[in-house]
Amino acid sequence: PLHKDNVLPHIKVYRQYYIKWFVNIDEEEIECKALLDFLFVDTKRKVVKFADLKVTVLPALNYYTEIVSRDIYIQFAFYYDAVQYLINNSEEFKGYKQELPKILVVSYTSNQLVTYNINAELITVGKYGNNLKTIPLMGYKERIKAFFYHTRSDNYDYPYYMKDSKEINLKLFANDDIS
Repeated sequence: PLHKDNVLPHIKVYRQYYIKWFVNIDEEEIECKALLDFLFVDTKRKVVKFADLKVTVLPALNYYTEIVSRDIYIQFAFYYDAVQYLINNSEEFKGYKQELPKILVVSYTSNQLVTYNINAELITVGKYGNNLKTIPLMGYKERIKAFFYHTRSDNYDYPYYMKDSKEINLKLFANDDIS
């Protein structure tokens, strides 16, 4: 960690905590990196939690709409899995559990600070996507697969989700233009 503070004797706060980790995509271990704004470690309860800081011109109370429209739920799923990898593969965090993360939103135009909890459903959608809605969303695992499909096949003419389809199968990134 780059910086460590003691808020309480049993709680450590790390800022800019770097994690090198691996995710399995189609039986291939892909190296990933995560840089967490804050990692909170409660040594008494054996709990780890992370938080991400967002600074915005929007009123902080309205920021919840940005969580999906700006794909922030994907970032949180990616970080959540990075922290879980750390817990599973580090002697320092052996026996620890992970709690759900938070977003700390600061609005510099309205002088507001609001904390949002990220729930387990958003983590799941951020990881695997969601086909149950009118406009399905791609999770980070499928986006990694799409990236490798395009870069390895050099095929950029059609979206990844149409590569083997005989019919158009609509699956969008949250910020795709559907007009």
